[in-house]
Order: sequence, then C-alpha cells, then structure tokens
Amino acid sequence: MAGMITLFRVVAVLGFVSLMMPVTAQAKDDSQAELAEQAWTAYHPLEQELTDLYQKTLIGLPTADAREKFTNAQNAWMKYRDLQGEFAAGATESKYLRALSFTETTKARIAELKAWVASQEKK
Repeated sequence: MAGMITLFRVVAVLGFVSLMMPVTAQAKDDSQAELAEQAWTAYHPLEQELTDLYQKTLIGLPTADAREKFTNAQNAWMKYRDLQGEFAAGATESKYLRALSFTETTKARIAELKAWVASQEKK
C-alpha cells in the first residue's frame, strides 16, 4: 500500500510538471518579448538623435560631392548596422539581441558623427 501511494505521488508530480512545461515556455517567450519591446523602446530616441545629427551634418557640408559621399557612407553604415544586428541575434533570431546591437552600434555612430561635427566647427 505504501508503494502504491509513492507511485501515485510520482505520477502526480510528473503530470504536474508536464502540464507546467508549456506554461513555463510561454512565460519565457513572453518575458523575451517584453525585453525586446523595452530594448526597442530604448533604441528609438537614439535613432532620432542620429537622424537629427545626420541632417545637421549633411546641411553643413560645403559641396554636393561631399554630401553625396556622406550619404553613401551613412547608407553603408545602415547596412552594417542591420547585418551586425542579424549577426548579434544569432540562430535564435532574438529581437532583444538585435535591439541591443542596434543600440550599441548607433551610440558608436552618434559619437563618431559628433566628433566629426566638432572637428569641423573648430576650423
């Protein structure tokens, strides 16, 4: 009889655990989605700052040739940002990791352009 009660308890625990597994996986997916949403929300002000800085830089360039070269460089940088984001997301295609990559890459580009603008203002 004691063996039967122990067996019943084991079966009950295993049944409970198996029922909880999909819920746990769903909770993990939900938390990943929330993290991704937060990361993208944090990225958007940086994207706007970069756009504003790009416009300011473009307007300040002295020639059409310089503006074209700068535009080409910015387009190449955006391609790099996108590919770097894909690489960072990895095989899981994590939206969270992609957003973090976009954020860090954009921060670096903003710093780069601010330094360039500052150097031009000193001339």
